[in-house]
Amino acid sequence: MAFRTRDHRKSIPASVKVECLMVALAEALGLASDTRFEFDHTPALCLREFDPETGRFTPDQNDPAFIIVRTPEDHHVKTFGTKATTAGSDVHLNAKNKRLSRGEADHQQMMASKIGLCDPPERKPSRIKNRGFEKPARKYEWPKRPFSRNARSKRP
Repeated sequence: MAFRTRDHRKSIPASVKVECLMVALAEALGLASDTRFEFDHTPALCLREFDPETGRFTPDQNDPAFIIVRTPEDHHVKTFGTKATTAGSDVHLNAKNKRLSRGEADHQQMMASKIGLCDPPERKPSRIKNRGFEKPARKYEWPKRPFSRNARSKRP
């Protein structure tokens, strides 16, 4: 019986296909063929809306339209920023959103309390009271009597 290739041919695994695509992408971009790539969620998952009932992000975390292929260096810069600053990075935007949402929640509760829907938010005590001061420190006061004119005239 003759040897037939089709009887022994196995399907190519997905990992090998992805590796071939990565090599082709590197060559198309003019990079070395051994260049590694990483998949980046854009926008980052921490910046997407999450529905706890369904356990899904909006847009979905594995939606190919929102996944970008980047080099590890570019992915690191997008996630953490440059050595000089984190401005515009995913980490910076996540921290900013947390700060804004915390202030927004307090604001919404204060507005609801003004129309009688709920209790006002708990206010933080004054920093001066926390330090143990009874009243603010007095400012410097000028002397009550005018300066002596004789002291000025005696200068050389």
